[in-house]
Amino acid sequence: MMLEAFAAFFNGAYFLGPMTLFAGGAWVILLFLIFTEPDVFQIRWPGAAVVACGSLVLFWVWTGLSVFWSINPDQTWVEFNRTGGYLAVLMIGVIAGRYRIIRRLSPFLLITVVAAVSVYAVGVKILPSFITNLQDLARISVPLGYTNAVGLFMALAVPFILHISAEKSIAWYFRLYAISALPIILITLFFTLSRGAFVALVVGLTVYFSVSATRLRSFGVALVAIVPASLVAWWSSGQEFLMNDNVDLEMRLTAASQLRVYLVLSIAATAALFSLAMLAGRKVHAGKKAACVLGSVILVILSVSFVAGTYRFVSSKPSFSEWLDETYVSFTERNQGPSGASRLFTMSASGRWQLWQEAVDSWEDQPITGTGAQSFRNVHLLRRDAAAVFVKQPHGLPFRLLSELGIVGLAFFLIFMVVTLTVSCLLLFMIRNRRERSLAAAIICMSVIYLVHTSFDWDWNILAVTMPYFLFTGMLVGWYGSIKQGNRLSGRPGAGHRGVNESALDDEPV
Repeated sequence: MMLEAFAAFFNGAYFLGPMTLFAGGAWVILLFLIFTEPDVFQIRWPGAAVVACGSLVLFWVWTGLSVFWSINPDQTWVEFNRTGGYLAVLMIGVIAGRYRIIRRLSPFLLITVVAAVSVYAVGVKILPSFITNLQDLARISVPLGYTNAVGLFMALAVPFILHISAEKSIAWYFRLYAISALPIILITLFFTLSRGAFVALVVGLTVYFSVSATRLRSFGVALVAIVPASLVAWWSSGQEFLMNDNVDLEMRLTAASQLRVYLVLSIAATAALFSLAMLAGRKVHAGKKAACVLGSVILVILSVSFVAGTYRFVSSKPSFSEWLDETYVSFTERNQGPSGASRLFTMSASGRWQLWQEAVDSWEDQPITGTGAQSFRNVHLLRRDAAAVFVKQPHGLPFRLLSELGIVGLAFFLIFMVVTLTVSCLLLFMIRNRRERSLAAAIICMSVIYLVHTSFDWDWNILAVTMPYFLFTGMLVGWYGSIKQGNRLSGRPGAGHRGVNESALDDEPV
């Protein structure tokens, strides 16, 4: 997580120097773990875990081999090192996933890193004279250097916050700390105006609420933070000095003074409401039947609201087919869409459609091998329209893999993705402890958020947002392997697991 913090505050470790330091640091940590845990090689991992790790190794090797036919071999070599760093992080997760204390501490540490990034990022709005955004744009892009990456980074922490805040067996101060970070994270997410991050978060939370053992409490926790954060976002959306590009500093300072007050009030209100809820929880104990009824009522209300909203939206259009035609045209146009909060409700793909077409056309020319890892920039130079803006990525991992590594590279990564998701689902059925099952659900939710977002953006090149996916996916694989083989550390003499003081994490229910 120290590497994660380093990556986040150095442009996501996108550039060569920070990326090399990150990848090298990951390999150093992995070698240290191997030498201090020699029994790693004695564990007979289940076939699914071997296939998951082996497929990523093959993907890494194929990435390296593509240097021989790449049209940009220098960038292919850089990509080989980047992918190797991800492989090292995955293996670190596999080893660390056997330790219960590490599985439980890692979400706290990630929340801390994300909260620190959000405080710095929102400083563009509340302290504009001290922290400046890239090119004085309204959408927050610091410190990762890319607006959508900041939005995704905020979204990755949300399922962990819900899990920790809703779990009654965790000490109250950890729960209060987690929920207090949620408003500023959500407000930062709003100021990125990243439609993809919001879509990925909604999809991920849908999965979380479907499989989590604490879905009802998590829903209540979410409301406690979402309501104050939404009020701040609603007020901010009407402030042109906060939402427009290239606004005079004096004007931004006036709006910033009000935003600071509202931001502090939203955090204080969230903390106060949550504290009252914890106190009430000591007095009120609802049975399973009452919880089931309440959950059913909430589900009915949400379903009716969704159906009613959909009907109202469709009925406001001249015809449904005409609306589909307009949406298709808007999605396939090159324009970037409107600025301000209205951007969140538009369907423009911001030129992605043309990039995807270029990637597919390039793949059709080289269907097996592709043009070499990280070579799309060359493909784009050859195939783009003269008026198109130059980009280095096709803004979608599947399209990048097809174009650069062909069907072979895409197949290796798809095998890795499918096997790890399958292992994660099997793990949920194997875990009996309620808290552990909720943690597994939060990790799966985080993985889904990343996979959804990276399907239409270039997150792969930004280590700060991709590292959590590989680390926690590796933890799920290691966790699954330890349960499958009966190698829980708590049951192995001399492992040192029992000697760890977990009193802070296993406090009495509040």
